[in-house]
Amino acid sequence: MKHHALAALAGAALAGAALLALATGCDGKVGQCNALIKVINAAQAKVKVRTATDASTMTQAADDVEVAAKDVAGAEVALPELKKFRDDYSQLLVAMGKTMRDAGAATTSADLGKLTASAKDLSKAAAAASKLTADINSFCQGK
Repeated sequence: MKHHALAALAGAALAGAALLALATGCDGKVGQCNALIKVINAAQAKVKVRTATDASTMTQAADDVEVAAKDVAGAEVALPELKKFRDDYSQLLVAMGKTMRDAGAATTSADLGKLTASAKDLSKAAAAASKLTADINSFCQGK
């Protein structure tokens, strides 16, 4: 597996998880949904899709993801459902950052087994991000 595929997969996971802001309201559920979605989208914009060819590039990508995780964790929402979505999304980003660091270390050591495991973990994260995005949108749209 090529090293750059890991960072591209991580970027795709985040890009695939982009959320659409709702067009109306600023109070209650809709306003809180919009606030969370805005923070998630801004955090995703900070995470650049990178082609990782070395450990330092993978580490920088991990740094970006971890900053995004902190931004999402700081989103102020009051509804319990949105708090859970916020926390789950932040934890997902933290896990992705760790996986990217592990992939960087595996790149340095040329450990194909660890690279393969990292790719699988990022693939699982992409699926989790897609499901979480759908859940947030469903909740926010009242479905």
